[in-house]
Amino acid sequence: MGRRRRAGISGKGRRRVPIVNDLADLIAARIAPNALAALRATASAAESAGAAPHLVGGSVRDILMSRSAITDLDVSLLGADAAIFERIASLTGGELSKRSRFGTAKLEICGMSVDLAMSRSESYPAPGSLPVVRRGDLRQDLARRDFSVNAMAISLAAATWGDLIDPLGGLADVERRRLRILHEHSFRDDPTRILRAARYAARLGLELCADTQSILLESLRFMDRLSPARVRNELERVFGEDGAASRALRLLSDWGGIRAIHPALRYDARAWKRFSAETRGMTSQDRACVAYAILSFGASDSDAVGIVARLNPSSSASRAIRDSARLARLQPNLAALPNSQLASALDPLSLTALRAATLAASPTSRHRISDYLALRRHVRPHLSGDDLIAMGARHGPQVGRILKRLRYSLLDGEVSTRAEERALAEELLRQG
Repeated sequence: MGRRRRAGISGKGRRRVPIVNDLADLIAARIAPNALAALRATASAAESAGAAPHLVGGSVRDILMSRSAITDLDVSLLGADAAIFERIASLTGGELSKRSRFGTAKLEICGMSVDLAMSRSESYPAPGSLPVVRRGDLRQDLARRDFSVNAMAISLAAATWGDLIDPLGGLADVERRRLRILHEHSFRDDPTRILRAARYAARLGLELCADTQSILLESLRFMDRLSPARVRNELERVFGEDGAASRALRLLSDWGGIRAIHPALRYDARAWKRFSAETRGMTSQDRACVAYAILSFGASDSDAVGIVARLNPSSSASRAIRDSARLARLQPNLAALPNSQLASALDPLSLTALRAATLAASPTSRHRISDYLALRRHVRPHLSGDDLIAMGARHGPQVGRILKRLRYSLLDGEVSTRAEERALAEELLRQG
């Protein structure tokens, strides 16, 4: 990274801000080729349309900190008006999507997505509310962000391509591996930043500054001002942090952030240590269901209802939360149950709740549940419903009851062959 510095002028307020040169090589090295082509085309079109383009936010942070290929691109357009997005799309041949009232849009170009935003400032009418957005200069656009490491910009103008603009000391915090908020009301204005603090600290290996952590702890009381959707969306981003999810949730637990979401949620270090490995390859939705079930394991039925109401997750996640609470109550008895009764207890429960229980339950219960998932869950009789009807069973509930009895007998070792099943079915039919 180039360290040569010079004074620079940025924004219509013409504030002097520090600029670091020589990041052009890092941009070329860290941004994936298709993304870099999209970025160059977008920047050229923005200049032609009369705006000053800057790469901002996490894109800049990752150029400085990450060695993986970067594909997420956020471009701030200084001096832009409401028609800038259409002009850029027309000049690049790209397509616009996801326009918002906050002055943002997504540009699809070169097989990539570029997030566009007019440079803006914002204010919060009340803790946890959505911001009121106004046009602003580049410094204001950077100052509205959450942490200093996300409050840097790189010029994309042809004459100054690669210049890093750093008015708020983000580069120094990158070098010192620290996470620092930009103003004392940051967490109060947007308490989702508490969850983001845990996510960034865990993923990037950052430590919170003492002042930042103190303000965070004082701001936990504002978490209940957030809508269910805002808490849920940010929490599910934590679940998606792969190997960093466990550390992020441990930090949240240490701060009291998990209980601030709902007092019945709990962090189980043993379960989360295995979470990433056990959920690898799952869809993001299934992974979130398992995560919710782990956090809810041990909750009462009424608490499970409260957790669902607080987060309003998907129907599958809601079921996983309720089933997880039920499993926690069942686990003291699971070890002594014969296989048929174990199946009767576990068959109605969601697969994601059962997978969560293999991480969160006691060792004996984990063994029984894992055995059920691997060996018992899919056991079915050799005889089919059609076979039973041919033997004289009536269509409807009688067939289902006999098939269930045959399955349970298989699980308990009372029958093992088709002939033994047939003999049992005939006996059951004789008994009506």
